Amino acid sequence: YQRRNMGMDICRQNKECDYYFSIDADVILTNLNILKLLIEQNRKIIAPLVTRHGKLWSNFWGALSADGYYARSEDYIDIIQGSRIYSTRTLFSWKGASVL
Repeated sequence: YQRRNMGMDICRQNKECDYYFSIDADVILTNLNILKLLIEQNRKIIAPLVTRHGKLWSNFWGALSADGYYARSEDYIDIIQGSRIYSTRTLFSWKGASVL
């Protein structure tokens, strides 16, 4: 995460840096047009929903506990399995939602 943070800092300080794209080595992109599609969204921040096949793991926390840690939301499984979909705007404005 230190190198990722350093990359973001360098981009923020460089007026010619319009976009910053970072991905972990264990994430597989299946859409060859993903960069074009992301840029076309014209958003300040876009974060993916990353899951592990056959597991209920994701980088999305549907709720937070009172002390700021993970708490499973009522619709977490539906979101992770794709049967309930929110727009990015809804996820980021949803109280307690957190993308890691």
